[in-house]
Amino acid sequence: MKMMKSMLTALAVSVFVLSCALIAQGSTFRSFVSDTGSDGNTASDCQPAINACRTFQAAIGQTNAGGDVVALSSTGYSAFSVNKPITVEGAPGVNAFIFVGAGGTGITVTGTVNTDLIVLRNIYVDGLSNGSTTGLSFTGPAKLVVENCTFRSLTTGVSVAGTNNTTLPARMDLINSSLYSNGTAVQSSGTGANAPGNSVSTSTSMVRINGGSIAGNTVGLSGPFGA
Repeated sequence: MKMMKSMLTALAVSVFVLSCALIAQGSTFRSFVSDTGSDGNTASDCQPAINACRTFQAAIGQTNAGGDVVALSSTGYSAFSVNKPITVEGAPGVNAFIFVGAGGTGITVTGTVNTDLIVLRNIYVDGLSNGSTTGLSFTGPAKLVVENCTFRSLTTGVSVAGTNNTTLPARMDLINSSLYSNGTAVQSSGTGANAPGNSVSTSTSMVRINGGSIAGNTVGLSGPFGA
């Protein structure tokens, strides 16, 4: 009987420790931000209505890998960074604005595992013609999907860079997005960059563009092009 009691106690302790570990990694798969939110609401997992958070960064910290962070209000949000597989998006009909100050970057994505998928959707990034601005900076090796986003009045709209051509390439799909009034719309680094049909084995940066518009920029696409 004593042995059974000891085993149950040990099991309970193990479950508690495991639960604490999971909470440390993020405690929800869906979190929210809004213009009336507060980052003090991380204790309630940035949930809708009065418990939403104010910034994407706070909500991302509360969200598990594979989850979603959703903007509920059309308003300005501060810059943020992503280093895990997650979706960050404005809800349908919502304009989630990121305004970039001089020398700043609106969104920074750092892929750590080549099987990770990161999605950015319905986000509007504006440099307001400030100097030395970047809308989106993406460094591989994760795959990044950018859908229905806008980048305007930036020194560089989107910057893509891979580390090497075998395990750390940068792979991005730019879908139905608009880039206009930028110095350079898309800047890629590495061999074979921007070339449709190039395989991961021959490129450190791969950018596929499907739909959308790249117009009115000083330079549209910049970087080495593969055959």
